[in-house]
Amino acid sequence: MLCDATAAVFFLVLALCLSLPVAASETHAEVVDNTQTIELPLEQRLRLHDGQLALYEDPTGALDFTQVQQAWDAGLFRRAEAGQLNFGITQAAIWVRLKVSNPSSEYQRILLSHDYAPMDNIRLFCPLEDGGVEQWQAGDSVPVSDGMVKRRLANFDLRIGPGKTQVVYLRIRSNSNVNAELSAWPPEVFLSHENFYNLAYGLLFGAIVVTVLNLLFAWFLSRAQATLVLAAYLTSYGAYLGFFNGYPQVWAPAALLPHVNDMHLATMGLLFGFGALFYRRYLQIATINRGVDVCLQILQWMGFAVVFSPILPFYIIELLLFIVAGATPALTSAYAFYLWYKRVDHAGIFAIGWFVAHLSSILAAMRIGGSLPNEEWLWHLPALGCALAFMCFTGAVALRLSREVKSAYLDFLTGIANRRQLEQVFQAEFERARRYDRPLSVIVVDVDHFKRVNDEHGHALGDNILKDLAQRCQRLLRGSDLAARIGGEEFAILLIETDGHSALTVAERLRRSQAGADEGAGSVTLSLGVSELLCEDSSMSAIMERADEALYKAKSGGRNRVEGVALRARPAGDMARVVDIEEAMAKGQSGSTVSHGD
Repeated sequence: MLCDATAAVFFLVLALCLSLPVAASETHAEVVDNTQTIELPLEQRLRLHDGQLALYEDPTGALDFTQVQQAWDAGLFRRAEAGQLNFGITQAAIWVRLKVSNPSSEYQRILLSHDYAPMDNIRLFCPLEDGGVEQWQAGDSVPVSDGMVKRRLANFDLRIGPGKTQVVYLRIRSNSNVNAELSAWPPEVFLSHENFYNLAYGLLFGAIVVTVLNLLFAWFLSRAQATLVLAAYLTSYGAYLGFFNGYPQVWAPAALLPHVNDMHLATMGLLFGFGALFYRRYLQIATINRGVDVCLQILQWMGFAVVFSPILPFYIIELLLFIVAGATPALTSAYAFYLWYKRVDHAGIFAIGWFVAHLSSILAAMRIGGSLPNEEWLWHLPALGCALAFMCFTGAVALRLSREVKSAYLDFLTGIANRRQLEQVFQAEFERARRYDRPLSVIVVDVDHFKRVNDEHGHALGDNILKDLAQRCQRLLRGSDLAARIGGEEFAILLIETDGHSALTVAERLRRSQAGADEGAGSVTLSLGVSELLCEDSSMSAIMERADEALYKAKSGGRNRVEGVALRARPAGDMARVVDIEEAMAKGQSGSTVSHGD
């Protein structure tokens, strides 16, 4: 019995001895803190890295601070590892624990900021020596705690006593990207940093407002739909950047803060909807490929559907955002470059702007999804993309408008002025000539037997004759004169500071130049009528009517002639242009006559 009792005691003591290291090890595991302490004072910004943070993930977001402390005591926190501060889109709440030490003999202040502006809700807990807890909250969807300053970045002002070490817990939760990107700042450095970005974004938003107003003014003048759509697109982009950078926290009333995410999604929906519409309108996709245009219309309305996110199921919103913010930018950018390769008008500068804008969108989507780290340059890439893209877009629209305006005043076949431009210039010169009693003349030109040329030799040759005639007019005229095609085979020439007799000389030169040209259809001749401004003329139409009358006389007189009607007598010694019309007639080189009317 004694042996049995001794053996029992021996095994009991042995079991206790073997269990002690395990128990000690378990007790030690609960209190191990292998994170690095942040030591004060700081002289510049300190971006908190993985070795300074301990993390705990609450999948349901239901734990309170006491339960999280128990999780720490139970060793459930893990030290953050490199590249593991971005959790992507998750419904979980992320708890972060860090330590701040002040070995100095004075109180030290730091600002602890979360560096991702659109984070919804961040709560900070500071355990006190008496067992109490101080807590504050910030974020773009909640009002800041009393005594805190509203800023675009959630930030907390910490005062650490001399020789003290303060443990800090943060609870981070968001409906969008969740990350633990934190920084510790000297207060003056943080304020300087924020002032710089506020100034930069203020300039950007100001430029957006000015550009939108200019686009609206351009639309009012031209009624070009692309300018109006671009104005809406740029406005949506500016609103999106405002939400993305946390500015609703600064200006929005507390009642709107719970709806910030819905408004942010609405700006994204408007951005992608108006973006697709601008893409279609500017590149005129419907005239290039009807099937592609239909696809873009679908994407356009999918973008607009995101505006209704508060009433749509979450999985529908996820699907829509995946399509319009993920796949669409890559596909539309590729198609824009394809159109550039095919030399579609204005596609080049548009493709560059579209790619820049949507490259930032693609990279931002990868960052939000957790595929890329939360580097600061990535946070501000959408703003940079906006600035560069809309420089391209506004330049492209301005280029198209200038070309369209220019084409509205040019003849599409010959490239010289059309009737609209002639009438505008003629009216201005008519008023100036009457005011200052200066000479002004008009020549009306018609190609003889032009219909026969078209019928016998084809319209292609007829077009070439008109183009050659336009170039011949340009070569014979001064820079101040204006040649215009006013219809069919009829042209008009406005001669500024030129009297009627000098205009006859110019008309005769043009007639002889055309008669000596080989147009591939035999001799193609001109009939020309000349008139000039008279004192009794009350409108420019009176001059044109006399020029038409002179042209009719030239045609009825056998064609290939220059006729003038109601030309004033030439002042003595006035050589006007270069040669005198009578000298040309004496040499038998002209078929011109002058008829002086009343």
